[in-house]
Amino acid sequence: MKFLKQPNFWNKETWVSNSLSPLGNLWNTIVQNKYHKTHSYKASIPVICIGNVVMGGAGKTPTTIALNKLLKTTFKDIHIISRGYGGYIKESLRVNENKHNYLQVGDESLLLSREATTWSGPDRISSIKKAAHRNADLLIMDDGLQSNAIHKDVSFLVLDSIQGVGNGKIFPAGPLRESLSDVYDKIDAVIKIGNEDCCSILSCFSDKPVFEASITPQRIHKNKDVVAFCGLGCPKKFLKTLEQENFNVHHFEIFPDHHPYTILDMVKLKKIHKKFPGSTLITTEKDWFRIPPTHIENISILNISLHFENEENIKKFILERINNIDIQPV
Repeated sequence: MKFLKQPNFWNKETWVSNSLSPLGNLWNTIVQNKYHKTHSYKASIPVICIGNVVMGGAGKTPTTIALNKLLKTTFKDIHIISRGYGGYIKESLRVNENKHNYLQVGDESLLLSREATTWSGPDRISSIKKAAHRNADLLIMDDGLQSNAIHKDVSFLVLDSIQGVGNGKIFPAGPLRESLSDVYDKIDAVIKIGNEDCCSILSCFSDKPVFEASITPQRIHKNKDVVAFCGLGCPKKFLKTLEQENFNVHHFEIFPDHHPYTILDMVKLKKIHKKFPGSTLITTEKDWFRIPPTHIENISILNISLHFENEENIKKFILERINNIDIQPV
């Protein structure tokens, strides 16, 4: 599967984005028609959906991981449902990092499998049925807000304050998967990541609860001189995190989202790295899964985690929504 970099005009209003706006409106009509014509499958266990409204990079995966950790004290066996974006295996399967690679199940599924039992595959209903058969008592679905195939008991919109919504236009004129007014009807609350001002966006969801969250590195890196690279939906967030943690970024190489790194890519990166003696070659945990095993050595990873400003508030909100008042801590 070929992944492309997001076009620059997605970040601002230009003649290109304006000329593509009619196609964006058509796209939105198709998305909404499909959504409303699809019959929802109701799982036997609660389903939480972690979604976004932009094409990649909003922070769904770290949010999914954070909610899994938060709810472990209440639920006995949480399973995660992922489509395995970028993977070629079409059957629903339980992800095993020792058996599977990113080409099979996608980088996000591998990362999530380190945190909880994770099911990967484009058929989410099949994954849900398998999870229920394995006695899961809560499902967290990474993505799926734009699909009505599965009934969700709680739906969150993840909004990254650095990324925002670009030029606010719908694909292909901009990065939006659908209009903000349409996503409004599908969500119960917003999870806002970061402290950048995005009041104009939040005003579209003025009567929805907003839960604040932040991204922080999991460990301290002694060497702050780095050459960084990534293939993410929103690479500027990685750069921003490095800068906030006082890294001296000598060079920042951007690849397409979910880019499968080749040996030639790594040779190029290591040549750049040699130009800055004493620096560290650094990337993200997602990118690490896509690096050829023969070139992983001496590459540092910036592991990050998401933290909610008020964990008890969001936990209470979730439990009230799914009506699990009788569930006892394990």
